[in-house]
Amino acid sequence: MSQRKWVCRFVSLALLTLIISSPRVWADCISETLPPLCPGDLVFIESTSTQSEMLRVATQSKWTHVGMLMLNAKREWTVAEASMKVTETLLREFIRKGVRHHFSIRRLRKSACKTGYNQEATVPPESARLNSQIRTQFERYRNKSYDLWFKLYQEPAAAKMAETTVVSPRLPEDKFIYCSELTYRIGRTVFGVSIGTEQTFSELLGVKSLEELERAKGKSSVLNTMRARFKDPRQFNFEAPVVTPISQFESSEVADVLTCEKPL
Repeated sequence: MSQRKWVCRFVSLALLTLIISSPRVWADCISETLPPLCPGDLVFIESTSTQSEMLRVATQSKWTHVGMLMLNAKREWTVAEASMKVTETLLREFIRKGVRHHFSIRRLRKSACKTGYNQEATVPPESARLNSQIRTQFERYRNKSYDLWFKLYQEPAAAKMAETTVVSPRLPEDKFIYCSELTYRIGRTVFGVSIGTEQTFSELLGVKSLEELERAKGKSSVLNTMRARFKDPRQFNFEAPVVTPISQFESSEVADVLTCEKPL
């Protein structure tokens, strides 16, 4: 057999193996190992969106997108997420959007849901009540556009209002929402806890201005993303507070339920 034919056969076999194995791994992660879940569980994935590389460099983490679990009218697990808009996505489809279908699910320690629900039994009363509360908050934000500027508070005065040692049940209203801001806001209202830590991009990136970012090493992807997304990147506020997915993932307020990082 010629070397060229051998290479072609090898590549074809590799592609066939990938196609065949992908559904099997998907079944391993979803159908076989998915435990009983609770409304309010956080689901993390490695996003493929344009801002994911910016967040990956800034946070040094692959978990760049997060949403919150809810049950729909058909008792299917869905994810409340802020993508292009705040929307509701079936759990399976949400995970499919992640790189290599990797995901992690974490539960709030203060959740009233203790036993979880596996979609084969009757929804426990505490889960039904919790789901109703989460849905009420979700509907407040549904269809709001994604916040490209990552502003947790739209106005400085609003940020001042939110500074308190006691967790405020409700943050000032916001016209635009990013992913971890949505889960942060619902977490404060429904569970009375702040999921994640408020940080600034200057803390995350180690720079305080666009000029410093241009001179920084290893930050070119962040700079390129900002130039592509904003007409004037100089207006980006490096000192504005932001809550990142990884800060929620590492929060002391949550505990691990399941992390699936099996190779395809």
